[in-house]
Amino acid sequence: MTLHEHRSVRGVLLGHVGSMVLDPEADADGPTADAARPGARRAVNALRTAGLPVGAVAERPSSDHRVEALVGPLDGWFPMHGGAADESTVRGAAAALGVAPAELVVIGDGGPDMRAAHAAGAAGILVPSERTRDDAVDDADVVVPSLVDAVALVLHAIRRGVPRAVDMR
Repeated sequence: MTLHEHRSVRGVLLGHVGSMVLDPEADADGPTADAARPGARRAVNALRTAGLPVGAVAERPSSDHRVEALVGPLDGWFPMHGGAADESTVRGAAAALGVAPAELVVIGDGGPDMRAAHAAGAAGILVPSERTRDDAVDDADVVVPSLVDAVALVLHAIRRGVPRAVDMR
């Protein structure tokens, strides 16, 4: 992450399955109670403590309350269209979270997450999971090994002297 082109970060949109929780095997109702990714609760809490609104992409709306039991409260759930996040998902999330799309960072585990972020004018951090395709790396601004690392990167950059602004490209 560089700071050559400043981007104000005022909100975060997280991918649901793959980013916050493990991909459940054949569980149509969503993740089970022991399916949080390591450090997911700590990462969400760190964002909230920093005063950033945090939303999530709703892959399985029936499991939203179960995910929040795992990772803590979120400021909103935003539906996917056609099985993947798209530009309208990101723009809708930004509006609901009270930020401009350019002030939003999308943290996800796939190329569609990164392409949706860019189409809306947001930045994208890729956190690869077991379902991430190799070509997703090309679509990301930054690739890190975990949600904890992604959140630490955002918070570190904000604290480095560019108040609430970080270039994610």
